[in-house]
Amino acid sequence: MLRFCCLLLFGCFLVNTQAQTGYTTRKTTNRKALKYYEEAGSALDGQRYAAAIEALDKAIKADDKLVDAYQDRASAQYYLKNYDQAIVDYERVLALAPELDPRLYYYLGETQLKADRYAEAQTNLTRFIELADGRKGRLLDKAERLRGSAAFAARATQQPVPFRPEKLSDAINLPDRAEYLPVVSVDGQQLIFTAVVRGDENFYISERDAATGEWLPAQELAGVNTDQNEGAETISADGRTIVFTGCNRPGGKGSCDLYYSERRDGRWTPPANLGAPVNTRNWESLPALSADGNTLYFSSNRPGGLGGKDLYVSRRVRGGGWSEPENLGAPVNTAADDQSPFLHPDGRSLYFMSQGHPGMGGYDLFVSRLEGKQWATPENLGYPINTKNDEGALFITLDGRTAYFATDREYATGEQSSFSDPRGGEPTDIYRFELPESVRPLAATYVKARVYDAVTKEPLSASVAFENLSEGGETSSSATRPDGTFLLTLPMNSDYALSIEKEGYFFHSENFALSAADADPDQPYLLEIGLRPLPAAAAPSAPVTAAAPAAPIVLRNVLFETGSAELKPVSQTELNRLRDLLNSRPRMRIQLNGHTDNVGSDADNLQLSKDRARAVYDYLVAQGIDAARLQSEGYGETRPVSSNETPEGRRQNRRTEFVVL
Repeated sequence: MLRFCCLLLFGCFLVNTQAQTGYTTRKTTNRKALKYYEEAGSALDGQRYAAAIEALDKAIKADDKLVDAYQDRASAQYYLKNYDQAIVDYERVLALAPELDPRLYYYLGETQLKADRYAEAQTNLTRFIELADGRKGRLLDKAERLRGSAAFAARATQQPVPFRPEKLSDAINLPDRAEYLPVVSVDGQQLIFTAVVRGDENFYISERDAATGEWLPAQELAGVNTDQNEGAETISADGRTIVFTGCNRPGGKGSCDLYYSERRDGRWTPPANLGAPVNTRNWESLPALSADGNTLYFSSNRPGGLGGKDLYVSRRVRGGGWSEPENLGAPVNTAADDQSPFLHPDGRSLYFMSQGHPGMGGYDLFVSRLEGKQWATPENLGYPINTKNDEGALFITLDGRTAYFATDREYATGEQSSFSDPRGGEPTDIYRFELPESVRPLAATYVKARVYDAVTKEPLSASVAFENLSEGGETSSSATRPDGTFLLTLPMNSDYALSIEKEGYFFHSENFALSAADADPDQPYLLEIGLRPLPAAAAPSAPVTAAAPAAPIVLRNVLFETGSAELKPVSQTELNRLRDLLNSRPRMRIQLNGHTDNVGSDADNLQLSKDRARAVYDYLVAQGIDAARLQSEGYGETRPVSSNETPEGRRQNRRTEFVVL
């Protein structure tokens, strides 16, 4: 007969010893007690725990020293989350037979942790560790981990973090289904989540009502859903790529694989397996894409990890494939299960759930920060975000303030949903809450743009490059979509340069001063960028003509020290781009113009603008451009392009530009 200990994760054990002084075992000679004990065994085999407890009550009444009955009743009570009753039974076993089995101290300590009796849990887990006497084993590893969690939980419950979860409306949470794993689009206008209806997992999408800001009734995500299960999705920042988990599918490589679909011409392509090396014969699940869609995090139990399920990272390679996944290693991964990664668009805050780091006892939520090229020791998000229950995956909005998650807890009423998940899992609904400041990511904003021909108004496919001016180095490069659009996210507290280039057109530049005190992550950049074709007179073999000057091209990433004509080093990239343009069009002549805001005297501003234009002139000459092809002029504050009443307006007025002569 299978015993109850085969059914529970924490396990129990069979006692095969003969009866000793002070207690009896399942080999009791009390036939009445043995009869009820065997009835309880049948109930346990069928996972009928209440019936098992009833039979065990009778067995104990017949023989109140039957330690096996107390053990099995403790196990059944634990499974039903009746932790206080389970503790009473474990303590009774230890009172009857303190030397019976050291593992009793582990089971008692684990149960006390679940019951929020942290000091007692530490005492009994320590006792088990001492009795193990250095003998290595999985249970000893778990005991040491749980002892650390008991110590953490004792501190965390005395220092709770702010946590006021708000359940989403009935437009999202329905009484006849379970909803979980929410994802919000970068602009905050779409919510995609997994839901199970009549045993089938599918994706649902809800749009935010423009007038009320509330979520509209969710609809199935057409084109991605199939008659098989789909779940655990991640969406690229531009909303064009979805990666998700599919299990036991025809043609799959393992028990669960990662699949993807792309949105083209308003429709989602049929899901396709990501293939090797991401997918293996093992379990791959719970993907998370970086904001630019070029880095994929996921969880896997493939060989070579630290133990259980680990977090891995793979990067997109030329041609659209993915690199060999790398294990994130310590300190992120542990010997226990680590899964459900989420990388915030700040690119440096990784959230995940883990059983291996000190927490409240089950799966807790953690954040690790990228320091240089290394992930730092994960930080627990704190109590009561984390509890003795298992906490699931988080999704955090672009501004870093709001977190979405799913839970079976009913915070508003203290009652659980009456919905019964047909797969046997717990009913879950989607909530949101304000993330405590101490565990927030860096806020980010986004740039959404359309690039087109300034003359014909037709969309253009052009190269797009961002450079982090605060840290140096290109942070992202891509190309516009066939419709000329692109969307990229930018973490706050840094300044960025944007460059858009296409053969046969003047380049276009933008500057985003997100380190400025007035920078607002809630104000995204929505750009319409018309690229101007290079004039025929600028072609390499074209004759020089006396054409009228064209409209100016602003060099938004040519920057100077405050009140000075000294070029900042970050200006070099854009100046070299202008140099290359002049080299490719040897007959082109330009005039460099300098402008200032209205801070300071008119005379000082005029001179400063002349000096700055001349500084660019001198740089180009030093780079080999013939001085005869260049002119420079300064206009001070006389030609503003925006109001000087705001910091942003003054930034726009302080500019260097050129016109083709």
